[in-house]
Amino acid sequence: MRRLFKITCFGGLLLLVGALGWVFYKEPVFRAYLCPSCFGLTEIEPHIYLEQTDDATRTQSRADVLKAQRDIEAFFQPPFSLPTMLICLTEICQNRLGGSQALGLAYGTVFILISPKGANRTIITHELAHIAVGRRLGSLAMVSGRLPAWFFEGLAVIVSRDARYLTFPKGGYPDVALPSSFREWRRRAELEHAQLYPAAAFKVSQWMDQNDGVFGVRVALKALAEGEVINFN
Repeated sequence: MRRLFKITCFGGLLLLVGALGWVFYKEPVFRAYLCPSCFGLTEIEPHIYLEQTDDATRTQSRADVLKAQRDIEAFFQPPFSLPTMLICLTEICQNRLGGSQALGLAYGTVFILISPKGANRTIITHELAHIAVGRRLGSLAMVSGRLPAWFFEGLAVIVSRDARYLTFPKGGYPDVALPSSFREWRRRAELEHAQLYPAAAFKVSQWMDQNDGVFGVRVALKALAEGEVINFN
């Protein structure tokens, strides 16, 4: 019996190692996280890795990140330590790290990837807002489904003050069905982002108006982290 248990555990470990190896093989961005310099990224500040560029662009990128960090602290309260940030400034770098077409991507609460078109304060703040929420909730609360995907994304739009999505029509977006699951959001966002993001931001802004604004968001996230169920509708 003990021998069978050991064999089972060893087999499970091999499967886990194999799965992780496959992910690292298929997703170069994870390898870049472990070794940014291997992908042509240079550390310009602690945790901030930037594609090699001229001094002016480097200075602007550093300023954008630090302003975004202050935006996060103003909303969620300080301190907020930066995650590892991989910032591409050219399509060559973007393709080297996997070719994602997203302006920015947060990988859990560990690191973020910023594309050339997303290398600005707004997009960086948006992704850092995801990190901030994830840290406050913890992994279990994030996967529990108690935080709707539309709230997660709409809140990031508001925190980042993304002007593309913050001009709301009178009456809001009654015809836009907002996904609650993250899988469904990801599935639809690529083609429907022009409708989903402003609709989510509008719904979050309404919720905030009725629940003490920024303070209400902080209270709700704390309650979620403690296992409570919050009505976001």
